[in-house]
Amino acid sequence: MYWNGGMGPAAWWGMGLGMVVFWLVLLVTVALVVRWAVDAPTGGRTAPRGPAEGSGARAILDERFARGEIDEETYRRASAALRGL
Repeated sequence: MYWNGGMGPAAWWGMGLGMVVFWLVLLVTVALVVRWAVDAPTGGRTAPRGPAEGSGARAILDERFARGEIDEETYRRASAALRGL
């Protein structure tokens, strides 16, 4: 058999590299499975979100104007009304 160092240094380096690759592949696989399992109930989609909490009426008004839901005149009137509060 391989007595007295029958396997050369290249073989030892190859085995070491093989172990590192094996563990990396295993860890990545586990991470992907966990991520898939966590996202599975929603099908990978996140729930639609409304305006952020605490954003206030001004931010909602700005968002509606940016989306084109209200015209400029309505925006200016509502903005003035909010400033008067």
